[in-house]
Amino acid sequence: MIINVGARSDIVNYYSKWLLNRLNEGYAYSRNPLFKNNVSKLSLKLGFL
Repeated sequence: MIINVGARSDIVNYYSKWLLNRLNEGYAYSRNPLFKNNVSKLSLKLGFL
């Protein structure tokens, strides 16, 4: 699995605890930058794709 988490910020450096928690939970939410009310739940589970 490849996750591009550094496109807008240095998540690995500043938010590593959050990232590990999201990987353990198996999902993360992503907000659409153009349509703020559009929020998607993304699966981070192995074998999902």
